[in-house]
Parts: sequence; C-alpha cells; structure tokens
Amino acid sequence: MAELRLNIEKMRQVLAERECSEREMARQMEVAYSYLNRLLAGKRSVGSRAIAGFLLAGFAWDEIFQVIPDQTR
Repeated sequence: MAELRLNIEKMRQVLAERECSEREMARQMEVAYSYLNRLLAGKRSVGSRAIAGFLLAGFAWDEIFQVIPDQTR
C-alpha cells in the first residue's frame, strides 16, 4: 500500500517563499507550534489534524505531501 508523507524539504521551501515562520504557520493551521515543529523535524507522522491544518492554512495538496509507492509489489 502506498504511504502518504510530508514533503519536509518542499514544506520549508514554501514557508520561505511565503516569508512565514513556523510559529505563524502553526497559528494559521490552528495547531500548537510544538506539534508543527515535530512534524517538520520528522518526529511525528502526518495525521488527520496535520492534513486539516495544512489545508486550513491554504496549502495545496501537492505543495506539502508526497505519495510513496509500495515497493513490495
């Protein structure tokens, strides 16, 4: 089964393009800064709260997520 992952490199690029700090992005996403920080550090996996927050903050799906195909097939 394919896996959904946060494209951290692309996410940081988009934050820089928007001239937006992690704290400001967390506010826009309506999540705690520590939660967003752990996502961007790769210490948390993407869940429904993160997906909803990114969409709420106006991100396009392909700006922040990548689908990793199943390598076992």
